[in-house]
Amino acid sequence: MLDRFVNIDSSLPPATPEPCQSELLPVNDIDWDNGTVVPSEPLYTKSFSSVTTVGSFAQTCQAAHMLSKVMRHTKSRASSQDITELLPEAQHLHHALSALHLSIEGSSSDGTPSHTPERSTFPALALCCSARLLLYNQYACNEPLGLATDGPIALETELQKVSLDGIRAIASSTARLLARDIGGCPFVARFLYHAATECAWFIKENHEQIMYDALEDILTGLRGMSEYWGLASEYISLLEQEEILKLVDQDADVSSSTSTF
Repeated sequence: MLDRFVNIDSSLPPATPEPCQSELLPVNDIDWDNGTVVPSEPLYTKSFSSVTTVGSFAQTCQAAHMLSKVMRHTKSRASSQDITELLPEAQHLHHALSALHLSIEGSSSDGTPSHTPERSTFPALALCCSARLLLYNQYACNEPLGLATDGPIALETELQKVSLDGIRAIASSTARLLARDIGGCPFVARFLYHAATECAWFIKENHEQIMYDALEDILTGLRGMSEYWGLASEYISLLEQEEILKLVDQDADVSSSTSTF
């Protein structure tokens, strides 16, 4: 997991090999502690099983594995002059990550259904969303992609739409949820930093109030997290260097001026 995490923004290959095809996910903590015999779910699967109860650590393994797949995809995209054949793979990654995201949000630490995500699932959710943002950043821009065809194709347009919608939803909703976990972990801190940069992009482009609010919540979460993890302070410093912190101050100034009669 750490190998994938530290190399998110680099072009370096993973130092550890990919899991073998027969690799099984760890069972949830309660069944493990009780020595209960339960079905095991494989890491490599075409869909998520409805009869197994995957715990939060297993979901973190799944998220790290998907992050590795996205990192390989982005590397292939960067080195390819024709990405036409990569578009179906990008679409498949989007569907798989979206399904994993929903699976993590809808389960608790012992693998049972839950209406609200538990804190124990936040590292898995942070890795999953980091993978989604990494993927969406490759296709959200309106700049033409390197295609063998003469013009845009339908799948390219579809990927641009799901990428923009995905970034907006993650930055304005999921990031605000994870920002409440001030104890946090490095996985969450890195994700919040990335989400903050996405909020800043939407603010500069459209001045969306929901993004101002999301950015403020994210920064509050990072500041609270900095009391436990020095890494959070480093991310705040980066956001200050990128002049993203000023955006929240500007919004506060505008709000105070509009409320003065």
